[in-house]
Amino acid sequence: MAIQSIDTLWVLISAFLVFFMQAGFGMLEAGLIQTKNTANIVMKNLMDFAAGTFVFWLVGFGLMYGVDKLSIIGVPSLGVSGSFEHLGLSIPLEAFVLFQTVFATTAATIVSGALAGRIKFFAYIIVAVFISAIGYPVIGHWVWGGGWLQNLGMIDFAGSTVVHSVGGWAALVGAYVIGPRIGKYNEDGSVNDIPGSNIVFVALGVFILWFGWFGFNGGSTLSGTTPTIATIAINTNLAAATGAIFAMITARIQSGKVNVTGTLNGALAGLVGITAGCAAVNSVGAIVIGSMAGALSIVASRFIECKLKIDDPVGAVTVHGVCGAFGTVMVGVFAIDGGLLYNGGTELLLTQLIGVAAVFIWTCVASFILFTIADKLFTLRVSKEEEEQGLDASEHSYGNLLSKLQDVSRKQFELSMKLRDNSNALAKHSKNLYHSNEEIFSSIQEISATTQQVTSLSEKTAQDAAQMVNMSSNVSAAATQGNENVNDVENRMKNISYESRNMELVINQLVKSSSKISEITDFIHEISERTNILALNASIESARVGEQGGGFAVIASEIKDLAEKSSDSAKEISAIIQDVRDNTSGVAEKMETTSKEIEKGTAAVHSTKNSFDKIIEEIRNTTDMINKTSQRAEFTNDATNILVESTEQIVSIIKETTDATQNLAEMAKEIKNLIKEYKLNAGVV
Repeated sequence: MAIQSIDTLWVLISAFLVFFMQAGFGMLEAGLIQTKNTANIVMKNLMDFAAGTFVFWLVGFGLMYGVDKLSIIGVPSLGVSGSFEHLGLSIPLEAFVLFQTVFATTAATIVSGALAGRIKFFAYIIVAVFISAIGYPVIGHWVWGGGWLQNLGMIDFAGSTVVHSVGGWAALVGAYVIGPRIGKYNEDGSVNDIPGSNIVFVALGVFILWFGWFGFNGGSTLSGTTPTIATIAINTNLAAATGAIFAMITARIQSGKVNVTGTLNGALAGLVGITAGCAAVNSVGAIVIGSMAGALSIVASRFIECKLKIDDPVGAVTVHGVCGAFGTVMVGVFAIDGGLLYNGGTELLLTQLIGVAAVFIWTCVASFILFTIADKLFTLRVSKEEEEQGLDASEHSYGNLLSKLQDVSRKQFELSMKLRDNSNALAKHSKNLYHSNEEIFSSIQEISATTQQVTSLSEKTAQDAAQMVNMSSNVSAAATQGNENVNDVENRMKNISYESRNMELVINQLVKSSSKISEITDFIHEISERTNILALNASIESARVGEQGGGFAVIASEIKDLAEKSSDSAKEISAIIQDVRDNTSGVAEKMETTSKEIEKGTAAVHSTKNSFDKIIEEIRNTTDMINKTSQRAEFTNDATNILVESTEQIVSIIKETTDATQNLAEMAKEIKNLIKEYKLNAGVV
């Protein structure tokens, strides 16, 4: 294709504008970081462009725009020595190389601000070289050099993803691996705001970037005659403006304040967001994308800082990474040709999502490998002492009077803020102390009253204790009496048992005598029967013989014998009966004795019952007295707790006041030293 002069001029002017954006990034980053690191930022922005220019010319351009291999990478060629006729350029190859060089170095310099204040200078240069030589060229080939995402139909006209997301995601990984700045986060995870050096620098940097972005987006046409340049320019400007507006509104809603830094970054978020679709959407689409990107920058920045605990001093991850990916995806929604809102279906939207995801994965994985290996080999982060001193001095031995005075001014400001906070705290403590004095006086009165109550309770407790001693004596005496009664009952029960055994023997004797009486009675009965028989025989004989009475003699003899026996038996019966009477009389006496013993045992048992009733009554009285004593002890304990709490409150107030006073004294000492240092520095001037 023939070389067109107007196209060449336009591309070169655009390249110069993008080159000037390096100054904008330098001003932005220098204003957002601490003064002690500004010289380091200047050196990083200078050298990442210088080193990036060389390595991109050496290998990067060939990897990006060389003949495609497998839709993944171009055939490399050292020093742009290969053939690039397949690109079909209407401008000299050198102009195109220069234009792509400033794009590559832009991706690298985005990482600079996110790692400011804690990465070693030469470690950063290695990172910048990697991005310019490999990171950016690989993604650029996928999307612009004939790679698989270009074949898929992905639209990223000027590099929302190819340039800005690559730099943003690399910054995210780097900030994660290296860690936050010293003092950024407290032990409880809360965030400390580390103020930048100069907000005016930040504003100037944003305006330079805004100006340069017209070349960044417009130059991507590679033609100075296409009417699309005007559309690109107006879309770029509208997106930046609405991004700033909605960032300001979102920050105001979120914090109640108009955030200057957030608003300035909101303009950049709108610019990054529209870069992918600046030639594909109309003005309405540009306004929506820019406003949403501006609002997103505020929300995402807070999330990354507070939730992910990733320290990004300049907001590079949010502005370039998050908003770059968001703007690229929105092309699938707002593109006039193929967008979801223009009856294009979801094909383009899905393609954009795939492209954004692929770039995120490639950049994060490659960057993580790079940062991890580099950190193992030579440690990416400076030492704590170097970080606290500042990289200007530790990395570049740079420290002029202005820097020192700025540090003194900043320290004075910080100390004045601390002094104000401590003064407010002291005033609050004084007010609390005043109210506490009233509370202390009231507490002293309560303590006095409580002490009197405690004294009274102690006297009452002593009296109760004496009564308890007397009750214990009564209980002891009653228990002794009960013990004696029980012993008496035991002895009487033994006597009853003994008398019962004697009565048992007498009764047994009566049983034996009764047995003998039964035997004698049987014998008398036998005699009676025999006598009756003899009498009957005598009657018969008498009737038969008449006067002849020979048999009567025999009968008479028998009757005589029987009579004698009967007489003897009667005597024996009489003796037995007398014996029974005697024994019965003995039983009666024993029974009477037993009855008396039983009555005595019953009386003893009754007496024992009375004794134990007295013991129970005394125990109840003792229990009541113990309960009263326990209640008084509880009251005494509560009063003691009141005394302890009042004392602890007084000690706490005194400690807080002492701490506040010590803080004020320490700050006064620091201010004195700063004033002394200020005088010494002024003397040098």
